[in-house]
Amino acid sequence: MKSAVKFRFLLFLWIVSAGAYGQGIKKIFCDFRKDSALSGAVSAFKIVDLASGKTITAYDADRLMIPASTMKTLYVFSALDDYGPDFRFATSLLLDGTVRHDTLFGDVIIRSEGDPSLASPRFDESLDSLMADMAAALQREGIRHITGGLVVSVNGFYYPAPGSWPIEDAGNYYGSGYWGLNYLDNTYKIYLQPVPRSGMHVRVHHIEPPVDSLRLVSYLKSAARGTGDNAYIYGLPYTYKRFILGTVPAGEDFFVIKGAIPRPPLSFARHLNRFLRQRGVQTQAPPRLTKTLVSEEGKRRIWHHLSPDLLHLGQKTLDYSINHYSEALARLVVEKRRPADGYMNKDSINAYFHRKGFRRIDLEDGCGLAPDNLIAPQEYTAMFRRIYRQKGLAYLQNILPHAGEDGYARYFLRKSPVQSRVWVKSGSVSKVRNYVGIFRGKSGKYYAFAIMVNHFRSSHKAVKKAIEKALERSIENL
Repeated sequence: MKSAVKFRFLLFLWIVSAGAYGQGIKKIFCDFRKDSALSGAVSAFKIVDLASGKTITAYDADRLMIPASTMKTLYVFSALDDYGPDFRFATSLLLDGTVRHDTLFGDVIIRSEGDPSLASPRFDESLDSLMADMAAALQREGIRHITGGLVVSVNGFYYPAPGSWPIEDAGNYYGSGYWGLNYLDNTYKIYLQPVPRSGMHVRVHHIEPPVDSLRLVSYLKSAARGTGDNAYIYGLPYTYKRFILGTVPAGEDFFVIKGAIPRPPLSFARHLNRFLRQRGVQTQAPPRLTKTLVSEEGKRRIWHHLSPDLLHLGQKTLDYSINHYSEALARLVVEKRRPADGYMNKDSINAYFHRKGFRRIDLEDGCGLAPDNLIAPQEYTAMFRRIYRQKGLAYLQNILPHAGEDGYARYFLRKSPVQSRVWVKSGSVSKVRNYVGIFRGKSGKYYAFAIMVNHFRSSHKAVKKAIEKALERSIENL
């Protein structure tokens, strides 16, 4: 009898505590939706128990939202799933001709498989050291004269900017896009002439590295010190005249902004051609580009370069939200080794993810820049749970950026006692702020989450703070 009474008492306590727990989470997100930063905005979210799949809280979780860079998680995890963590992109130098004495009678082919990270400072690579290695490979063959020239061989014609990208993005470093050959993250640096006070015209002093035929027209004005980079470079791929508008802060030192190289494959070949001439290797024909990836059969490979493995490329893509890395992984998974000319077909993108089990999606590009991308919060939590069941918790934690430690996630929940319990990918474009990932609750259990806010009128800082507050309270409550 006593045992039955005790059981009923414990059951009562469990029901009461479960109800209080449910009410606590419900209130947290009721408060979140009422936050003044979200006034007039559209919000949607979902939190699920990672192990059981039980929904902890959700609001409009099937609503199609603009994902911005949270979308990169789909491509990184898909690429790792399809190709494995050890996959690498290759770049080679091939001799297409005959060497007699110190002369190559033929061409030197730069065969590119589309490595997005070639000469990238993000992997401690240097353009000069890369080109020095290529020059040394030719010199080891005794070649000082080339009767042909440098030929860049890539796999198809790439137009790197989908039509739905905002025009103000395409000329800037984050809108550089993915090409058949990429180098220096497809960016160049613009050093702006210092001006002492606000309201003055700001001129371009010089750029690094040099980009042949590039013409920059500056309409920049200086603003008060400390106002930051509000400059935009306008120009489309393949065009060499660029306009710079907006403001940069006044100051005593050069202010540096970064632009998108108009045509990286040809620009790389021209740069290498100059480099070789300076080291005594002369070509007779100008560099050129072929849109067919040549076979190595019948040619001699004298230099071979491999990208970092796919695991590290994926981690870097998410840590620093690198658009053209994500576009590279998108091409890899959606089009395999048969890329379509132009940019990726959206029907092919969506068909690929439908086969992967995604339903509430409508995607336009490979990185999240397109404002027409759409995905429901529930797709993220379902994806993280699938990966958890297939690969385990440690796999998710190894790839998602760890708040307080990795890349831009260092700044999420800064100074919060729960920061170290969160693995998160952010996504933001104009009037869009989202966070997706996993966290460890106070109880020690793990949860997947997606919190998305679109069409807000307040500042990004205010929306970020509202999301952080709701997530922190949830972690402490769970």
